[in-house]
Amino acid sequence: IYLGTQVYDLNESSFILFLEESRKLVRNEKLLFTDTFTIEENSKYPISTDFICPECKKGNLEVEKEDDIRKEDYVNHNTLVKQMEDFDPDFFKFKFTGYLTCCKCKEKIIIAGDSSYYNYGDEDMYYSGNDYQINYFERINDLINIASLLNIKLQNILRESFRLYYIDKKACVNRIRCFLDEYLTYLGVSETTLSGDFKALENRIRECKQLTDEQKNSLITIKDVGNNAS
Repeated sequence: IYLGTQVYDLNESSFILFLEESRKLVRNEKLLFTDTFTIEENSKYPISTDFICPECKKGNLEVEKEDDIRKEDYVNHNTLVKQMEDFDPDFFKFKFTGYLTCCKCKEKIIIAGDSSYYNYGDEDMYYSGNDYQINYFERINDLINIASLLNIKLQNILRESFRLYYIDKKACVNRIRCFLDEYLTYLGVSETTLSGDFKALENRIRECKQLTDEQKNSLITIKDVGNNAS
């Protein structure tokens, strides 16, 4: 595998150390919009995740016990994997359902998605477990603080994007692009020229007198990401 200009064998101790340090960084750094969690083999329960409870908004959500997460085979895919001459358990795919429990208020939140098995290392350093990719998350928190946004229509568009985040990220970003259109209308920037032609979103952003140049550049970047998602 290539990392920059360096070539590693998958079982090299330096590569294994790199992977472990990367995992520690992800675990310790409380990602803003994480949609995954990992359960390492022989972990002690409860296992804390980076998700904040959408009810009390104080406690972290945890996997309290092993049978809180139920995995099932993708039967056809895994059957084909087993027919491979040198198949690896890493190739298997699973779907999962279950729930996470708030460490403070004990509210239970239903989740569902896809899972895969990982294992790497040697006799001295060996790691294995399951990665969980969430595709459904019940009662989603606001991913960013929108309390200061007084326009209800704009709030609702953003909350639509929050709900889509775990289901379809491209659709999520597309809703944010729709938010930009509505936001500029809210700021008084017309959608059309004097002759009735529709203005390009970037032109509307640039002509908005209520925004600083830095804010305009930020919104243009968001617009570009939204266009790519579309």
